[in-house]
Amino acid sequence: MTSSAPLSPIGLHYFRLPRHTWELMLTRARQLGADAIFSPVPWGFHEIDDNQFDLKGITTPRRNASAFVKLCAAMGFSVILDLMPAPGAGLLFNGFPAWLWRKHPEIQAQDRQGRPLAAIIPQHPTTLKYARRWLERLVRNLPDSAALQLNLQNFPPDFSDHVTAVQWPVWLRKRYAQSGLAGLNAAYAPPAPFNSFSRIPLNANLDSPAFQEDVRAFSVQLNEDAQQSYGQILQELGRPLTQAIDPPPHGAQIIPDFADVGAEIRWAIDAPLRPDGTPRRRFWALKKENLQKTLPDDAPFYAADPVAAVEIPVAADALVGRLMLNGQLEQTSFDAEAGDSVLSAQNKNAAADLYFTLPRAGAPLPDYLAGYLRALLAGKTQTLAYCAGTLEQLLQAFEEPSPPAKAKSPDAALSEAQAALIQANQALHKAASSIGALEEAFTAALDKTQSPELSPTFFSLDAARFKTLQSACQTLAPGLNAAAQTTLPASFTLADYTAAHRRAVDAAGQAFHNLNAVLRRLREELAAGALPPTGWSVHAQVQALLQSLSWMLED
Repeated sequence: MTSSAPLSPIGLHYFRLPRHTWELMLTRARQLGADAIFSPVPWGFHEIDDNQFDLKGITTPRRNASAFVKLCAAMGFSVILDLMPAPGAGLLFNGFPAWLWRKHPEIQAQDRQGRPLAAIIPQHPTTLKYARRWLERLVRNLPDSAALQLNLQNFPPDFSDHVTAVQWPVWLRKRYAQSGLAGLNAAYAPPAPFNSFSRIPLNANLDSPAFQEDVRAFSVQLNEDAQQSYGQILQELGRPLTQAIDPPPHGAQIIPDFADVGAEIRWAIDAPLRPDGTPRRRFWALKKENLQKTLPDDAPFYAADPVAAVEIPVAADALVGRLMLNGQLEQTSFDAEAGDSVLSAQNKNAAADLYFTLPRAGAPLPDYLAGYLRALLAGKTQTLAYCAGTLEQLLQAFEEPSPPAKAKSPDAALSEAQAALIQANQALHKAASSIGALEEAFTAALDKTQSPELSPTFFSLDAARFKTLQSACQTLAPGLNAAAQTTLPASFTLADYTAAHRRAVDAAGQAFHNLNAVLRRLREELAAGALPPTGWSVHAQVQALLQSLSWMLED
């Protein structure tokens, strides 16, 4: 083992995870032993159309990159963001904007046969112009705590016209500045001598080691130059790049991957966590490995194992603690007269997370255990804070919109949109016979993958029909906010943690009970046609809140 060795980060791609799972997945990452989170930032996912950005989660909460970085910091993680992920991340168009290719096909990279690749030409002037605008907007919205990296050296060789007709001849002239074309022809030994640097194809079929080496060196130089150019842009923006690392494995399986960002239906299928956050067998092996890398040999911490018993040395008068995956703490004190022994701990239901021992009840907590308990509690309190914030947004949506400065006729676009929603609602009631099918049909008919943003204008005609939800929001939001402020003092005991954990769980349980009643009422009224189409947006919000709270209530 090594002492205090830094842990490798784990990958958690915020845009691949439903927003209501962020706190759960980050808690599992901490339980796995990670202390840093790595994620790409897909340009095309955030610049939805030309100069139309979303980094705050307006169109979908999964686009709220700023909130994700802040959440990671609140839960004690460092964050590493890859600003231009290399091919292999499983991203739609490799994370680049599809609209940019359509508008400027000349910036699309090509393979040796001239076929288009799902990549851009990083050094193309047009690419640099749009990339600068994207990076300016990105760094403006990202907290300073995030470390930024680029690793353009992993991009594949490019044989596009810009590269072959412009950059390749320039590179050759520099490469053979001393010997000129005579030296090049001597090195390449082509069937017929080349009479111009600009007439040497980058994809020439030459059986020449010198030519093949030049093509390789040219590709490497292109990527290094691009890396320098983008690094200079970020330096000018006040956010210098950090040393790039290779992308670590993703922590959670993604099935299915979201159609607005994922190239295929599955991602990270071998990850240690299932899509619902439950551990797979690999989770426990990685947890044990991380503990061994982080702590000295005699540290009294033992990763649970769902198959084999864990042997725990126990001294006389010691306290043995067992942390469950849900953060619940169990503890047992041993008789001072019993002498030293070994406890064999079973974890047949895979509900335990970590075992530890203290010299005696009430002994000061080791730094590792204190930090671990703080992180577990932070996962709970951040969940409560997210739910409280969402409820407050719903309350704002129910408020009467402010009257305009001058009387105006109703906005034509809004009237048309409401009329279209009503027509869609009527048609869908005829086409779908169940709540599940109705919700899916509603989503498909509007060609949306996310409910529209809720606002006072959105509810202006229908707020009276959602009084039950409005009342629940008014009741629950203050209590969740108060429970979300639960913290542990600088020096705390196991009893302090147990009490704080219990308070957070109780607040989640009360909120879950009340919101579940609201959801039941919503589903009944939607199925009966008693609510307008806006009810489906409300339903999606309430259901996401219940999903967010549910992991806190697992036994």
